[in-house]
Parts: sequence; C-alpha cells; structure tokens
Amino acid sequence: YREDIVVKDFFVGSDENNKTGNVGDIVTIKGDYLNLFKGIIFADKDTVRADKFVAHDRYTIKVAIPMEAKTGEFKLTDLAETPNEIETEKALIVNLPTVTSLSNDKPKAGQSVTVNGTSLDQIKGIVLKGATVAEKDLQKSTDGKQITFTIPANASDGEIQLITYSG
Repeated sequence: YREDIVVKDFFVGSDENNKTGNVGDIVTIKGDYLNLFKGIIFADKDTVRADKFVAHDRYTIKVAIPMEAKTGEFKLTDLAETPNEIETEKALIVNLPTVTSLSNDKPKAGQSVTVNGTSLDQIKGIVLKGATVAEKDLQKSTDGKQITFTIPANASDGEIQLITYSG
C-alpha cells in the first residue's frame, strides 16, 4: 500500500503566483496526502503544528507565516520520531521590517527615541553600542509603524540595530 505524497506548490494570499508575504499572511500549500503532515518547519527550527493550521485536509494546508519565519524553503513534517520531511522547491520570501525615520537622531541616555517604519511589530529587541533594549521595554504601536524606547545609561554613540524574531 502506497500513498504518493505530492507537494505541488504554495502561494501567499489569493494570488497563486505570489511567493512573498508578511508575518501573519496566510500561506496555502497544495498537493496530495497533505493530511499526513502534522507540522511545517520555518527557519529550520520553528515548527507550526497542525493544531495552528488555518485549514488542513488531504489536498490543502493553510498556515499563517509565524513571527520567527525567515526567507527560504520550508519543510512539511509528520513529526514522527524519525520524521518524514518534504522541503518546498521554491523559497517563501518573508518581508522584513523597514525603518523610515527616527524621532531623535542624536539622543542621549535617558531620552526616548521613536522609530518609524513598517512591520515593526516583528522587532523583539534593540541593540545599541554598549547596551540592549529588551522587548518588554519597547512600546510598539498596534499598526506596526512605530516603536518607542528609552536610551539606556550605558549606551554609547553608534548605530541602532533592530532585531527581528527571526534573528
């Protein structure tokens, strides 16, 4: 008895040619015997389990792009002790946040800075020269267009690096 598992293609949103999306967008995977898979591995480590799928049947899996997802191929897995995994032939492109401006480009310790841009809800921390700002100390707007934080006392002059959940 054989079940010839086939992963035909995937797409983001409703355009069957679209391979690019944002965190939270729905990826639709088409094929046959997809009901045998219990998870999808994004970023080589972060598995979205079947109970988090938006839809799941023999021919289709729909799943939201997780915060930790990176651009690249992803794998379907049965989550067995010795797992069967099938990797997609094409890469899923996950859009990264963009920064358009800072409210204060020469801040001093104790002053707040607002970062403006897009998809900033994907930021889990900020690294400054000599200091870091943890996620709990970031004030994020609900639309993902702003993050405000206070410059720590031990920060030195230098670049601001925003770190995404995907690293």
